Amino acid sequence: MALIVGLTTGILAAVYHDRPLDRILMSLSALGISAPSFWVAIILQIYVGLRFDIFPVSGVKSPIGYVLPSAALGVRYAASIARITRSSMLEVTGQDFVKTAYAKGLYSWRIILIHIFQNALVPIITVIGTDIGALLTGSMITENVFNIPGIGKLLIDAIHRRDIPLVQGGVIYVAAICVLIYFIVDILYAVINPNIRLTKGE
Repeated sequence: MALIVGLTTGILAAVYHDRPLDRILMSLSALGISAPSFWVAIILQIYVGLRFDIFPVSGVKSPIGYVLPSAALGVRYAASIARITRSSMLEVTGQDFVKTAYAKGLYSWRIILIHIFQNALVPIITVIGTDIGALLTGSMITENVFNIPGIGKLLIDAIHRRDIPLVQGGVIYVAAICVLIYFIVDILYAVINPNIRLTKGE
């Protein structure tokens, strides 16, 4: 959810730079970054879960039960992805190859998605990789709020019971996943931008 909303918002904000839509989207993203996930979770429980009685506010018995927790966790990360996407795309937009593409008369959205967005992906992927790692630790409180039996809730319960071996195992598990994610991000750098690849001489 964070990827879909964040990338879409960032692309639209970059395309409509310094226009009302850009200001509205960036104001919402600033609000999203400032809002703690547990506060968003409680607000969603009260004003969406209890008022409309569509989504469960506690536990996960069906796929629909993941909607509110995913929204609570995804708001902050969607906002950060949107902001970095916008700034990266605006930085690329002013380069000469983009001006050349416009001068050739290429379709504008083709230029935006292929020439601009693809060349702005390196910092975006960095933020996405960091956010995925942060999701593992940031989900602890949200899982506790929604009473979801995930790794985060397991670790919090283990801390309350002073179950040191379980806490140590959980921390090592989360750290191993973070290291794996950051390793994949490093590989993606070379896939997206061939200039980053090491030459044989290096």
